[in-house]
Parts: sequence; C-alpha cells; structure tokens
Amino acid sequence: MADLSARRGAYFGGAAGVVGNVFEPGHRGLVGIRLRRDELARFAPHTQRRLAVLAQTIDRHTIVLPTNVGSGYVVNNRRWLHGRTAFAGPRTMCRALVDPRPEWRIPAGFTPGAVS
Repeated sequence: MADLSARRGAYFGGAAGVVGNVFEPGHRGLVGIRLRRDELARFAPHTQRRLAVLAQTIDRHTIVLPTNVGSGYVVNNRRWLHGRTAFAGPRTMCRALVDPRPEWRIPAGFTPGAVS
C-alpha cells in the first residue's frame, strides 16, 4: 500500500485536476481512496507498478448493482470505489453532493484490514 499512498503518485482530471495519491491517510486511522481508470488518470512510476494488482483486487471484490429506470444509489466517495459500464440510448442522471453533518458520524474513509 505504500506505493499507492505515496505523495504525488497520481493526477486525476483535466486542466483543473487533482494531484494526490490513490490511498490517503485520514482522521483516526481511516484511509480515503481516489481512483480513476480512464484517460483522465495519470500515475507516477511508483504508483503504476502497483496498478495491475490493485485492478485484480478491485475486480475480485466488485459488486454489480443492476438499476432499473428511476432507480439509483447513494455512495460515500471517500469510502467506496464506484463506476458504471457502457450504456446505449438517452438517459438522465442526477447527481447530488452532500457534506455530511458532524452529528451524522459518517466516516470519510475505511479502516485498512476491516472486513464488512
């Protein structure tokens, strides 16, 4: 995990992107995660050499949530990786960004080694 936590190991986005790392230490021992697997992600050599193993791990633990018209899901961006597969035809997508209130006690990250 050290190479994926190294400073300046990744660049995510276009011109106004974010320089960071895949795993980011957070408050109270939690670890946040940020990852893109598309053309808007670039990685430093020390990060690149770990991406194949990370991809295998992600694929092994992937859960597919089929959605029907009008359905959706809520995800904590710092705690879960999420994505989508290809789609065809028109669609409407709504996205809501929420800053949780402190009393909600929603951790911004996960505990390494914990199984849920």
